[in-house]
Formats: sequence, C-alpha cells, structure tokens
Amino acid sequence: MMVRVAAFRSGCILLLALTIYPTSNLTLQNGVLSSPIAQVESLSDSIRTDFSDYVWPTDAGRIVTSVFAEYRSTHFHGGIDISTGDDTGYRVFASRDGYVARIIVGPTGYGKMLWLRHADGYSTTYAHLRNFNDAIDAFVKKEQLRLERYPVNIECKPTDFPVKKGDLIAYTGETGTGSPHLHFEIRDENKNFVNPLLCKQFTFPDDSLPRFFRLVVTPIGENSFINNSFQSHVIDIVPPLNGSIALPETLRAFGSFGFAVDVRDRINGSRFKSGVYSHRLYLDDSLIYSVQFDRAPSSDDFQVGLYYDFDLMSDEGGKIARLYMNSPNKLPFYQPRKPNSGIINTARFMDGIHKFKIISSDFGKHSSEVSGAIVFSTPSEFKFSFGHGIKV
Repeated sequence: MMVRVAAFRSGCILLLALTIYPTSNLTLQNGVLSSPIAQVESLSDSIRTDFSDYVWPTDAGRIVTSVFAEYRSTHFHGGIDISTGDDTGYRVFASRDGYVARIIVGPTGYGKMLWLRHADGYSTTYAHLRNFNDAIDAFVKKEQLRLERYPVNIECKPTDFPVKKGDLIAYTGETGTGSPHLHFEIRDENKNFVNPLLCKQFTFPDDSLPRFFRLVVTPIGENSFINNSFQSHVIDIVPPLNGSIALPETLRAFGSFGFAVDVRDRINGSRFKSGVYSHRLYLDDSLIYSVQFDRAPSSDDFQVGLYYDFDLMSDEGGKIARLYMNSPNKLPFYQPRKPNSGIINTARFMDGIHKFKIISSDFGKHSSEVSGAIVFSTPSEFKFSFGHGIKV
C-alpha cells in the first residue's frame, strides 16, 4: 500500500472556547484520565412514520445514482436520485396513500415537481418530471393559461387529487436541472428531510465497499500541533480491495485536534461515486463520535459547511467530511450532541501511544476501516511544515 503524507495550509481558523481539563482533577483509568471523553448518546429517533408503508416510486428500475445527504456546495442532498438510464417517460407512482398538496412547474431547479401529503403529516416529493397524469396535466395547463405564464406553484386541497398507494401520478423526465432521472424525497411534518432508504421496500443491488481516499488530522485552536506542525496533516490512501487499512505512520499530537475523511461509495449499475451512510470514530476502542444520515435539515441545510471542510476541499478537491463539530448548529445526524463534539484534547489523556479507528458504512451495511496509532505528547521542537510531502 502506498501512502503519501502531505501537510499544508488549511486556512486561518481559530476555534475558541475549547475545554481544557486540568490534569490535577483527573485520575488514571486504563490509560485515560478519569474525567472521560463524552460518551456517545444513543441515536434518538424522532422520525414518526411507518417505513413499511412506502413503496418504490417508479418502474424505471432500482439503480440509485445519488444517495441521501450527499454534499452539494450550498446544501445537503435531500433525497435519492433514481436512474432512468438517460431516458424519459417511465411511470411514477404515489409511494403512499394521500393527496397532491402542491404542484410546481419551473424552468430550473426541480423542474416539474409534485408534493404528496400523507395522513401522518409526512410528505413525499417527485421531481424533474416530464409530465403529470392526465387529470393533473389538464389542471396545470388551465392554470398556466389563466396566469399567462409557464412557471406555477399551485397549492391543492385534499379533495382535488386524492391518491392511493401505487397510483400513476406522473412520468419521469429531465425538467429543471440535470440529466434524466427521478429525484424522490421524504419530508417530515416540519418539511425536514428523512432518508428514503430507511423504507423497508427500498432495496437495490449493492455489493461494493466504501473506499477511503484521504484521512486528515487537523490541529484545532492555538498551541495545538500535529507532527510538530500547526497545519492540517493529510494522508492520501490507495484503497485496498478488502477495505481494511492500517496506516504505517505513527502520528504525533499535542493540544486539540479532529479527524476528517474522504470516503466514497459506488452502487451497482451507477458510474457515480456516492456518499456513505455512517461514520464511527473510536479512540482506544471507545466510540467517541458518530455520524448517521437518517435526517437532514431543510431550512438550515446551508450548515453543510460545518460538516464538510471547505478549506481542504478547495485545496485538495474531493469531499472532506469532518468527524467533529466545532460550532453551534442544528444538524441532527451526529452524536454526542454537545459543544466541540468529536474534538480530541490530549490534555485529557496520558502521554503515550493511543490507537484510533474509523469505520465508514454504506446503507447496504458494507463497511471499510482505517486505523492507526497516534502519540500524545509535548512537541519536541517546532518545525513548521509548509506544503512539502513525505512518502511512506
């Protein structure tokens, strides 16, 4: 395995209010000072819908080209994209009983789109449609003529277009932005996004492992160092076939720092690289931070910049996901939900070698792992690194 290690500028980000625990108040337990790192809380499930009640929304097939909560430059991807093989005209079905609550037609964005409301207050949306069923099409054309314009945004009454699960409501298209595909979403009663792949019948072929491409270790705050440098340390990884990576380099850390990863997945039949479903970060075999994409915000989805490291992405490309949270936010998918979650402070541990492990999984329960060793100690000397690389 070839691993290239590079340290470079990651932007002048000073993070304040990092908690330092005086070692005088702590005792030693299994190599860790006794005021333990915050324990990961159980993932609280506030999703109140029956996932067994949803059916697959199209006859276009079951190739998913983009999964839930993937990176977009200004927001999280709020649903799944279902391939139509670069063709249009496949049937689109109501995923549950309900009614058409909103009809949207526009030249950009989602193009032609339907919102269906369901009895539990949840909604499903269907976007980039070529056209609607005959009754909805006739209704939309009448409204366009009345308003004398193409774009419309129509709120409907429950009695206008009631639907049963499996009813034909539209046909797949390429309206709005992008090539032909069906964009499908589930939203809760507050219009926040819910992962459609939680639905019991939403299965698709996937036998590939997530692949690690980079591991990033970033010193956080003043007087914090990784390998005697105040810059981010980037390890480029050549992914092995079995998905298990043991890094040959022993890192050194002092102060506060966080891990970040570039991990991508591929679903059978898709040429696109997808995001993953979950991450787990362990230190000395204790789970200290987790991410699981069951939900994502809609009104606050611009907070994508708190999860992805934009500085590293602009310098290195790819999608660098932070395994720590250093700013107050409303993102619902990480644990523990506490200030500075995932940030590791070496002052809370004994000096010496500590083991770390990151496990990333896709929705098909395929997992890959990267592991290594990191020494917590006072910097022996301050030799700052500016962009040069080391080959291991």
